[in-house]
Amino acid sequence: MDKRSLPTLAPTTAELLASFPYIFRDEVVRLRLIFAVLGDRGLASALLLLTAPQLVPMPLGLSNALALPILLVAGQMALGRKSLWLPDWLLDRPLSRDRLLMATNRMVPILRRVEVVIRPRYQWVWARPATHLLGVSCFFIACVSVAPLPLTGWLPALSLIIVALGLLERDGAVVLLGLGIGAVAVAVFALVVGGLAEVGANVERLANGG
Repeated sequence: MDKRSLPTLAPTTAELLASFPYIFRDEVVRLRLIFAVLGDRGLASALLLLTAPQLVPMPLGLSNALALPILLVAGQMALGRKSLWLPDWLLDRPLSRDRLLMATNRMVPILRRVEVVIRPRYQWVWARPATHLLGVSCFFIACVSVAPLPLTGWLPALSLIIVALGLLERDGAVVLLGLGIGAVAVAVFALVVGGLAEVGANVERLANGG
């Protein structure tokens, strides 16, 4: 049999990310080059890549600042854009290879578990107005990532990564799973904010002699 006649299967997202250590050899990597390796995957690949650093332990404040570009992508999703726009300063921003590989190494096992059951389904997720609602939901989940509060960063990141994978593989069920995790993340955020507000009220009451 002529092997050239056999179809070539496209690599999955997990396989692409797992190959990063062999593709990127320089100590500094540009976001533009990473998008080129991932191919034409638009908003979903941007959501995946920009959310990845949130899975790596970082000081509070730094991780929130790095989450700001996620808002830009989620905002474009909410507006119904089909193509990605990112400013040149962000595309050309230098990234540490070690930090990039640390983030992708955390993502690959998650993606591989999900990819076992992934398949095109629930295509109504890509019909309007569902796409706008999806974008708005991702925007609110991204807002939780940006908020400078403890214990609120990794869960919305996990949510957005799963949503992005569902978008990349056209699996509406995975997208809905990611949104469900995002709903939990928003609920945890609300509980943290409520708890902090209650503590603040108690402190104020004590300070006033109440």
